[in-house]
Amino acid sequence: MYIKRIGIRNFRRLQQPVSIDGLSDGLNVIAGDNEEGKSTILRALRAALFDRHTLGGAAAASFQPYGAQLRPEVELTFGLNDGEYRLSKAFCQTPAAELIGPKGHFSGPAAEDALKDLLDFDPPGRGPSDPRHHGVLGLLWVEQGTAFRPVSHNPRSLSTLQRTLEGEVGNVLGGQQGHQLLESVRQAYADFFTATGKPRGTYRQAQEAVAELEAELSAIERQLGDYEQRIEELQRLEESRQRDRREGLLETLQRQLNAAAAEAEHLRGIQRRVQQAELEHRVAAAQHDAAQTQWKQRETLALSLDDTQRRSRTLAQDAEDAQTRLAKQQAACDEKQTAYVEASQRLEEARQRLRQAEDGRRRTQLRQTVADLAARQQKAAEAAKTAADAKNAAAALRVSDDDVKALQRLEQQLFETAAQLQAGAPEVALALTCAVKRDDESVAGDSRFIVTEPTTLDLGELGSLRITPGGTDLARSSERYKQRQRELADTLAALGVADRSEAERLLARKHELLREAEKQQQLALAHAGQDIDQLNAALAEQRAELDRLDKHAPTDCPDLAEAQSAVEKAKQAEQEARAAREHAQTALERAKELAHDTAAAYRHNETTRQSLQTTLDDARREHGDEDLFRAMKHAEENRTTSEQAWEHAKTELTAADPERIELTLAQAQDALTRPNNDKNGSRRGFGSSKSSYKVSAKPAWASAGRSYTRSYNKLVSTPSTCNAKRNPYGFSAMCWKRALNKPRIRFWRRLSSVSNRI
Repeated sequence: MYIKRIGIRNFRRLQQPVSIDGLSDGLNVIAGDNEEGKSTILRALRAALFDRHTLGGAAAASFQPYGAQLRPEVELTFGLNDGEYRLSKAFCQTPAAELIGPKGHFSGPAAEDALKDLLDFDPPGRGPSDPRHHGVLGLLWVEQGTAFRPVSHNPRSLSTLQRTLEGEVGNVLGGQQGHQLLESVRQAYADFFTATGKPRGTYRQAQEAVAELEAELSAIERQLGDYEQRIEELQRLEESRQRDRREGLLETLQRQLNAAAAEAEHLRGIQRRVQQAELEHRVAAAQHDAAQTQWKQRETLALSLDDTQRRSRTLAQDAEDAQTRLAKQQAACDEKQTAYVEASQRLEEARQRLRQAEDGRRRTQLRQTVADLAARQQKAAEAAKTAADAKNAAAALRVSDDDVKALQRLEQQLFETAAQLQAGAPEVALALTCAVKRDDESVAGDSRFIVTEPTTLDLGELGSLRITPGGTDLARSSERYKQRQRELADTLAALGVADRSEAERLLARKHELLREAEKQQQLALAHAGQDIDQLNAALAEQRAELDRLDKHAPTDCPDLAEAQSAVEKAKQAEQEARAAREHAQTALERAKELAHDTAAAYRHNETTRQSLQTTLDDARREHGDEDLFRAMKHAEENRTTSEQAWEHAKTELTAADPERIELTLAQAQDALTRPNNDKNGSRRGFGSSKSSYKVSAKPAWASAGRSYTRSYNKLVSTPSTCNAKRNPYGFSAMCWKRALNKPRIRFWRRLSSVSNRI
């Protein structure tokens, strides 16, 4: 069974359509994070295969998404027994089952029965399936945390396993006699062949011996053929020599050879002149290259000296400019240091005036403290009266915390009922160009809305459209929604508020009044908590401190805000002066580094210039510029002259046609010496062949004969049982007999012919 596609919709957490395509044969892995829905996919697959579509109760309700009464749907495409099947099931509302395959199209209970026969399992009579109902497929279905549990089988799965095992064991054993026969044949075959059918043992050795002896016979036959060719060549040369003597051909060939030798000697003279001209040209070219290299080196040295001199002048000017900038930067740095000292002094003066202003503020605070102590008794009475008024106002408000919580709970229930009503209600999407009214209210022609109760759409000239949502669940949800609205309205009326927000505002006001009453009570206790003596002592102490500060106060006490502003300005000015001083010091350091670097660069360039000047002066004392230039031109003229002489010699050599002369000389020499050489070579070859026959051919023939005899005796000693078992030895013996007879006949026939000639 090969699963090819899984489609899921409204199944537990997978409320949106999910499609898994492209499943291939073999292992397929579905990966994802925790709570992504992997286990939900496997549960949907098991529900499609093993649970009936008419399943009801809590088991079917567990397939629905949380908080929604939707229709769970599962589609499955799989291959089984070389056929492709498509299974689809729907649960809860309008349950359905459909199976399409090679055997036809099944729906409803017929689809469940066809699926049971196809997968060979027993579905439960009622309720959800468990491992006992899965049949043999349950052996391959392991959920998380169930691997340690024992395997459960029903009678149907046990029967299937037993039939399968009996068939497999019977096919493997096949009976005792058949096994013995197979083993006997295997052993007999293994004596002479390997498992891959290649020869082995004595049969392989016999084949190798045949191949070696045939190779020996072929070598002897080739030697005999060489003997025959040499004898025939000797006879042909002897006849040609006698004919040449009769016709006087040797004298003519000698004259042709002398003429070709003279022409070849003239050619060698031309070749020597070409070689000499080439050598002179190479020497002249080398001298020209050397002179040209010396001149280029002199030019490069002079140009480098000029560049170094120009750079020295530039670096000298840069060094002078750097010293000027260094002096200016030093003066600027001294100026910034003076400004920083003055800013620091102004900052200290501003801080002194700030301390005087803070003492003035302290005197003001003490005066206020004295006034506060005097008014504490009066404030305590006022606070007590305010606390009593706040308590009375809070008692007049009837809203409590429990009332607000009850309103929140009713609104939450109303929201959940509305969500359930919208989840099961149809959605209407308009795409009209005419005016549309919904229950006498105008709506846009491209609007979308949810219909939870009978609704009439007025389409103008097109007529009207009546939409009535169906389903008992939708009606119950609508009734619950209206009930929640009535409960909420009754509660609001009892509290005398329009909505929960107004109740929350009244409750917040009540809490605020209670907190204000508590606050005023604490304030009254704070004002009247100590006795009059302690209050008088504190007041006297504060007045004494105020008198001391007034005694040392300056005549013109500065304003605190102005003093603080002056300090901030002085501090800012001091920071700016410090930053300007540091910036000037940094610029001064950079100017020093620049002056040092430019001076060092000038000194280094001067050293280089002096070295180049010394090198150029020494070179000019040894060879002047004009001498080097004249030497280069003279070498160039010599190279041109030698190149022209070399080209003239090569032209003369080409006109002499050296290939023709060499070919003519070789042909003349070959024509004169070939008859004698061929005859002498043939005589030597015939003598060598005769000796080779005596030394190698005859002993090789004898050795081959003995090897044939041994091999034949070995074959005839093979047991007679080889034919009964169709052993390859029978065919091998026949091959040996042919190999012994035919090559030996051919060998004797050829050997007798050559022996007669010898």
